[in-house]
Amino acid sequence: MKITLDIPSEKVSFFLELIENLNFSTVDIENQSIPEWQINEAKKRIYDINNGEMKVEIWEDVKDEIFKKK
Repeated sequence: MKITLDIPSEKVSFFLELIENLNFSTVDIENQSIPEWQINEAKKRIYDINNGEMKVEIWEDVKDEIFKKK
C-alpha cells in the first residue's frame, strides 16, 4: 500500500523521525524542489572541477585516510 501525505514543512523533521522508528515503513521523499542557490553552487563546482580549479577525491579513500588505524 502506498499513502501520500502533504506535511507542513515545519513538521517534516518531526514526522520523518517518527516514521523512521517504525520497522515496517520506508521513506521515499518525492517532489522535493532544489533551491536555486544550491543548483548554482553545484554548477559552479562542476565548472571549477572541469577547469582544474577544484579537485575531487573518492569518498572511500578519504574515509580510509581519516579513520586510518594507527
